[in-house]
Amino acid sequence: MKLFGKKQTAESSGGEQVPGLADLAAARGWQPVDGEPLRDMADQVHRLAWVLHDRRYSSLYDPTSVEHRTLYRDAYAGEADGHGIVVANAWTNIGPQQVVRLLEGRAIAICAVERCKFPPLLIQPSRLPLLSKHIATTSTGDAEFDARFVTQAPLPGTAELVSDDVRHRILAHDDWAFVGAPGTLLCASTGPFESADAVAARVEEVLGVVAAFEAGAVPTPADPETAALLDRVARIASLDDALAFLLGLTAHERELLARSDTPLAAFANVTTPDQALEQLQTLDVAQRLRLFAMMDLTDEQ
Repeated sequence: MKLFGKKQTAESSGGEQVPGLADLAAARGWQPVDGEPLRDMADQVHRLAWVLHDRRYSSLYDPTSVEHRTLYRDAYAGEADGHGIVVANAWTNIGPQQVVRLLEGRAIAICAVERCKFPPLLIQPSRLPLLSKHIATTSTGDAEFDARFVTQAPLPGTAELVSDDVRHRILAHDDWAFVGAPGTLLCASTGPFESADAVAARVEEVLGVVAAFEAGAVPTPADPETAALLDRVARIASLDDALAFLLGLTAHERELLARSDTPLAAFANVTTPDQALEQLQTLDVAQRLRLFAMMDLTDEQ
């Protein structure tokens, strides 16, 4: 592909389709996706392309530029086991921007499970540059796992979710990385999917990781009303979303929110934007980080 400059690598087959994938997608009812299949996680996908190929990402590279933007091929979205599923090959130039002849088109295979109970979390091979340098690493208590993988979790206690079953599943691969966001788990690996069988196997394995997390450490609310309310909380992706959610609560929903284990519980009585700001200013650093992590924000933002 000309977009990837003159230097071609063994991976530079971005114009080829994954054999059999269209048939697999049709059999499972998946639909092709044009453009970015994971818009809310586009930045993480772009950065993962660098990290998984052992390149340190720099903020000097503009992911929206023609030279460095990520292109998707063989992208499909559908359903599996009650979750949303997204699969694709993501191609990114990971060479220096100022030296066009060194641009290299490299691919990562991505598989995301949506509509799942998943906390903000990053797990990546420890031998590679860190995807995020602004989140402290944490120990899972498993020496072998911690030696091979770095775990970063902005919320206290999140590392406890990495159970024996989860660690066992992740240890089976040394070139996979996982990024958890509210409601979504993204798995990415070095190199593109090369067969429909590889895609099908990846979907099953990532669904297994999600199931292990949910079965081992993510409690389901006992009553349907609280479950429905927390499902709405899981869909919040910005401060504006959070404010609209809080201002639209009924008195009964405010009681449920106040008793819940969510960062927004402290805002259960907020009925105006000014009250929300006042309450935010009363939170300590840990509470703010937990709230902002839920919306993938930083304290500086």
